[in-house]
Amino acid sequence: TAAALDTGIEAAAAVAAAPAVAAPGLTPVEVMKMIINGEASTAVEAEAIAAAARKDNAEAEAATVLGREASDAAAKAEAAAAAAREMMAMAACAAATSSGAQLTFLGTGAAMPSKYRNVSSMLLQLPTPPHHHVLRRQVEYYFSEANLPTDRFLQEQLQSAPNGWLALSVIATFKRVQALVPLEGHVVPDTALALRVEALASALHGHPTLQIRQKMADEATAEDAMAAEETAAEEVIAEEAMVGVLLDAGEGAMGALRRRFGERTDAVLRQLRLVWISHMHADHHLGLISVLEARTSLVPREPLLVLGPLALQTWLRSAAAALHLPLAFRYVHNGEAHKDAGVGLVLRRLGFDGLRTCPVVHCNDAWAVGLQHADGWSILYSGDTRPCDNVVRLGNLMRPGGRLLVHEATFDDSPLMRQEAEHKRHSTVHEALAVGEAMHAWRTVLTHFSQRYPKLTDVRATATSSRTLQ
Repeated sequence: TAAALDTGIEAAAAVAAAPAVAAPGLTPVEVMKMIINGEASTAVEAEAIAAAARKDNAEAEAATVLGREASDAAAKAEAAAAAAREMMAMAACAAATSSGAQLTFLGTGAAMPSKYRNVSSMLLQLPTPPHHHVLRRQVEYYFSEANLPTDRFLQEQLQSAPNGWLALSVIATFKRVQALVPLEGHVVPDTALALRVEALASALHGHPTLQIRQKMADEATAEDAMAAEETAAEEVIAEEAMVGVLLDAGEGAMGALRRRFGERTDAVLRQLRLVWISHMHADHHLGLISVLEARTSLVPREPLLVLGPLALQTWLRSAAAALHLPLAFRYVHNGEAHKDAGVGLVLRRLGFDGLRTCPVVHCNDAWAVGLQHADGWSILYSGDTRPCDNVVRLGNLMRPGGRLLVHEATFDDSPLMRQEAEHKRHSTVHEALAVGEAMHAWRTVLTHFSQRYPKLTDVRATATSSRTLQ
C-alpha cells in the first residue's frame, strides 16, 4: 500500500509538473493511470503513446471503411454481372425461339424385344447464315474443270471478291455461259470467247440493251440473261435456305425421311452437311448406308462429314465395298472432332461456333455432343447413356441461356424399370430431367422411349422443379 501510495504521489507530481502537455489528448486522471500501471513514466510519454494508439485506431477504421466500400463495390459488380448474364441468357433464349431452327424426330428409339425396334434419329435444320447464300461451294457445285472457261473466269472473280465469296449474279453468269458456250473437255478459251463472257457479266449487272452473239448459237439478249439470273438466284436460295445436321441414323432412317418430307426429301438430303453417330448400336447407325447412298447420288462431289465411333469407319467402308456402293463421305472420330480443321469449317457454314463432345456411360465408344450456335443458343444430345457427370459438365460448358438438352429416357421410374435402366445402361424419365436441371437447361426434350409402354410417364410427377415443366 505504501509503495502504491508513493507511486501515486510521483504520478501526481509528474502531472503537476507538465499540465500543458497532458492535454489535449488525455485527462490528468488518464495520465496518472498510465503512469501507475507502468505504461508510461511521464505525461509526455503517455500522450505520445495515446497519440500513436489514436493513429492506429484511425487507420484501422479507415481500412474498415475501405473494406466495406470494396465489399459494396464487389457486390454491385457481381449484381451487374449477374444481370448481364441474365440478359445474355434471355437473349440466347430469344435467339433460340426466333432462330428458325427445326428439330425433327424421325423415331423414338429402340427397345427389346426386337419387334418394338424403331429408328433413333433426329434431323436438325437451320436457316443458312445470310452470307452463305453465296458460298463458293455453290459455284464449285455448278462448274467443274470440264466447263472451261467458266472455271477460269470463276478463279478471276474469286481473286477480286471480298472475303472469297461470290455474288449470285456471278453464279447466274456462269449458268448462262454454259448454255451459250457449250464446251467439252479441257480447252483453252480464246480472246473472243473471253470477251463474250465479260460481255455477259456486264449484261447481268444491269445493261439491258446489250446483246450477246455467238457463232452457231441463237441471239440472246441481256433481258434473257437477267431472267436467267433471277431463276438461278431462286434456285440457289431455295436450295441453300436450310442446312441440316443428322443426329444418329438408325435402321429405317431413310424411310422415315421420305415419310416425313415426301417430294422434298432430295432437297433435305442435299442440305445435309453433318452426320453424328453416337454409338455403334443398330438403332443409331444402321440407316447411315442408305442415307449416304441417296445423298451421294444427288451430290457426288460433296462428301458428307460423318462423326462417329472408331468402328463406324471400318463398317462403312466394308459395307460400301460389299454392296458396290460409291459413298462420298469424310470420317472423323467423335473425340477428335473438336480439333479438326475441316469439322470447324463445316460448323461455321452451319452457323455454329463451337462443338464439344464427351464419352458417356453406355457401350464402348459411346459419346454425347454439344453444338454451340453463333447466336448464343446451344443443343446437347446425350445419345444412349446412364445419367452421368460428363453430360452435366458438357452442358455447363455451353454458354448460359438457350441450352436445349435432348436426353434419352428409355424407362419409366417404377422400381422394376429403374433396375432395367441400371442393368442396360439407360436413363429413366426422372434421371433425364435431373440432368437437365443440373446443367440449367432452357428446355429438356425426352426421347428414346420404348413403344412397349401403353402411355408416356406423367412428367409432372417426376419433374424436379416447376422450371422443368415450363
